Amino acid sequence: MATRITAKVRCNLKQDYGTGDHATTSLGFMPDHQDPANAEWAYYTPHLDLRMTVRGEIGRHFKPGAAYTLTFERG
Repeated sequence: MATRITAKVRCNLKQDYGTGDHATTSLGFMPDHQDPANAEWAYYTPHLDLRMTVRGEIGRHFKPGAAYTLTFERG
């Protein structure tokens, strides 16, 4: 049985590096405390700090300040 946990996050960092096929984007996310969906887990664990680096073409889909749903799935 798959287990799915979600959290609402907000992009708080976006830095682009390189050009062309070698472009990458570093992204950072923090909890979106304004979203009520975080109320249950934030009561016990009020901290989230996620950083990742992706290909530049993927990084274009993220905007600083925008909210996203982060999904963890165990199958």
